[in-house]
Amino acid sequence: MGKRIHVATKYDVHFSVNEYGFNYGSEKFETLMSLLDVPCTCVTNESGEDVRMEISASFLKKAIEDMKKGMDTWENKENVPEIDSIIEEQGLTREGMIEQLERMVRDADPKNTWIHICWY
Repeated sequence: MGKRIHVATKYDVHFSVNEYGFNYGSEKFETLMSLLDVPCTCVTNESGEDVRMEISASFLKKAIEDMKKGMDTWENKENVPEIDSIIEEQGLTREGMIEQLERMVRDADPKNTWIHICWY
């Protein structure tokens, strides 16, 4: 059973090979969302692993815009080194991470204010 991140639309899952990154990395993804001030809720399995997450679409869009402007002007500058570390662990640049997060927003249900993602 794989642990790849997927985005759900009306509970139809867009299966990914690695379009969104963070395969086997739900904890890192949750940490990134927290550092970017994006509210999210998690559902865990019996082993304590995150298997589903809901992310505020509006806050994620704002975080993406902030990342595009440049993190040096961001109000939570103390989080930037850890954010960059998580991005680098995914083998990406900030621009690459922005592209993946934008893809996640595009693939999610536009009628829902929350983006539903899952790992399995």
